[in-house]
Amino acid sequence: MKINFTLPDVSCTGGIKTFFEISDILIRRGHRVYITTLGGDTAWVTNKNLPELIMPSDKQKAVADPIFYKWFKKNRFIKKGARRILKILLLDYLYQREMIKRRNKILIQNIPDCDINVATYHTTSYAVLNGKKGIPVYYMQHFEPYFYPDDKKLREYALHSYFLEMNRISNSTWLYDKLKNEYNVKSILITPGVRLGSEFHPYNNKNKNGKLVLSMGKDTKWKGFKDALKAMEIVFAKENNVKWLVYGTKKPEIENRNAPYEFIKFPSDLELAKLYSKANVVFSSSWYESFPLPPLEAMACGTPVVTTKYGTEDYAINGENALVVQPRDPEALAEAILRILHNKQLSEKLIRNGLETPKKHNWEKTADKVEKYFLELLKRKQKK
Repeated sequence: MKINFTLPDVSCTGGIKTFFEISDILIRRGHRVYITTLGGDTAWVTNKNLPELIMPSDKQKAVADPIFYKWFKKNRFIKKGARRILKILLLDYLYQREMIKRRNKILIQNIPDCDINVATYHTTSYAVLNGKKGIPVYYMQHFEPYFYPDDKKLREYALHSYFLEMNRISNSTWLYDKLKNEYNVKSILITPGVRLGSEFHPYNNKNKNGKLVLSMGKDTKWKGFKDALKAMEIVFAKENNVKWLVYGTKKPEIENRNAPYEFIKFPSDLELAKLYSKANVVFSSSWYESFPLPPLEAMACGTPVVTTKYGTEDYAINGENALVVQPRDPEALAEAILRILHNKQLSEKLIRNGLETPKKHNWEKTADKVEKYFLELLKRKQKK
């Protein structure tokens, strides 16, 4: 098969990582795989088999953004100010749509001839459908209207992508059920995983004082870093000698002097695995996710996990392999972290059961289902 994944960019995120992991296995199995994208750097990718990367030409980049956007995008303060003015004038939606339109035009021009053409984000779904190359598939990784809490029109634009005439994959039971029950949108369920036997396994470097806490930090509102700060303020107030490490691609701008942390920028998979193994608790404070990888990776590294509901239901079972709390509840999050720090028996139980969890969720199984589904789509097309 010739398979193309259409990505908005190739930055280092869990969603992007998914398609490099699947591509690696599909290439090994003899399929030809492309990634058509608008930009980014793949230096972070550690897979042995890399897909053929199709990027915009310099000429295409020159027309990718509206002229006025180029004027202020280099300075984030000017950029924020200009965006506020656009919102006040109710022009932000038109600006965003114009950018999406221009970028989708570039994607359509660059998409290669293929058997299966996969959209991976609501903006790329329109490019895949209108490009008319290969069987269109929308590999959905979140309920993306949530990405626009303050913009009704962009929420509607993201929601509309789920009703396009495409074959659909949901990456979590939470997303599958939400689309089916609330919008009557049908899809098949294929969950992600971790690479067993590679970077993500226990390392013998556990923090000896038993009070090292680790989490990811990001300014995106629904990632809940403000809740993480409030939760850790409670932990620091009740527990001595606690150390908090935060990792991510960029240090969050929000701070709390009562919840100090050390920031680790852009760790590699190997570095992250060693951080997971060293920690005594790994926690997530997101308001909603759709099969987030960090809690599962932490389990694979033999570390107790505290996570929030919504999107983790496929692998996180409260009291068995993780402590699962309601989102937007810093007090409950702090209480769960403290329970693990104080209760060695509970910690050992979560570690033991957590180590078994990734065996049910790994990339080979994910690729098996993706490959089988794509072949079924091709057979259906041939029968018509």
